[in-house]
Amino acid sequence: MKQLLKTLTETFGPSGYEDEVRKVIAKEIKSLADIKEMIKDFRKIFIVSCGECVSVCLTGGQKQVELLSSALRISGRNDKEKRVLKGKTISRQCEPKFLEQIKKD
Repeated sequence: MKQLLKTLTETFGPSGYEDEVRKVIAKEIKSLADIKEMIKDFRKIFIVSCGECVSVCLTGGQKQVELLSSALRISGRNDKEKRVLKGKTISRQCEPKFLEQIKKD
């Protein structure tokens, strides 16, 4: 994750020129099966997204948090999994000061 954040912050992508950022993010998109495999040992899942770059690229943001949460809930019901899912979108995940927004959740 740290490497991904480093790569994203070093990628050229000012407003209106986000193509390079989109390419980085597109390489990192995981399938639902991959995500389920990554979380299989956890009961409580907190999905956090950014309201900036990834929202513009349509790979994150509130809509994607809701879609992923919904997909995991439906899939979990089918698999009889008992998970607690929460989701939140914060202003910018790449800046530590904004991460304070999720600590209370």
